[in-house]
Amino acid sequence: ASCIVKKLSKFPVDKKNVKKKDLFSVYNRVIFSPDGEYLVAGCLYSDETYGSIKIYHNEGNSWKEKRVIDLNTVSGIRSLVFLDNNRFVAGQNNGKIDVWDVTNDKSHEIIKLSGSPVYSLAYHNETKSLAVGYEDGAIEVYKNGKGWKKATSSKAHISIVHGLCFDDEGKRLFSCSADKSVIIWDVESNPMKELMMWEDHSKSVFEVHLSPAIFLIDSTQNDTTQIRLLASCSDDASVRLRNIQDYLF
Repeated sequence: ASCIVKKLSKFPVDKKNVKKKDLFSVYNRVIFSPDGEYLVAGCLYSDETYGSIKIYHNEGNSWKEKRVIDLNTVSGIRSLVFLDNNRFVAGQNNGKIDVWDVTNDKSHEIIKLSGSPVYSLAYHNETKSLAVGYEDGAIEVYKNGKGWKKATSSKAHISIVHGLCFDDEGKRLFSCSADKSVIIWDVESNPMKELMMWEDHSKSVFEVHLSPAIFLIDSTQNDTTQIRLLASCSDDASVRLRNIQDYLF
């Protein structure tokens, strides 16, 4: 069963900056802050050159729109991830990666100014690592010490990097792509080191996710085995699970 708390309105198209009559807008990404206080939605217009960010606040019984950040002269949003309860990173269609604050209408910090469209983001809080996946198949990992600096990278895939996620320690990165592959990376090496690749999907792979620890009990041997599963879903209408315990610390 599902419950609609509030139907969020569509992004209005800024007609002053739009020349095409058939242009429409869509919500492309949506994320919650870790504490559940904020909801951020990213918009990409149909010509992929305009966009907006909408920020909602949890008012208890409803979600109140706090602000709309207009990116009409910049680019549309393709990916979002929260860094903490207030700051989030937006990846744009023009390759720009910047940090925003839910309390402010202006970009807080620019990580990268331009490049290939940013299709996926993943953040590991303990290591302060931000993984970025691009349309051209590249992956970059930035670390935040005194400012954001690129720690490692790789021309990981031959097509769009749709999904990324870190392991618990932040030492392994998992990626999936439109090239039908799923890969495990050692992100402590530079360039990133490929540890394992699967090409068992027949079409684009859109998401990859690591399970928590799963304990298998063998009652006949009075033994317990711990496994971790890496799940991926694809345009081939399949979900695949792989035991990757041996690749983790």
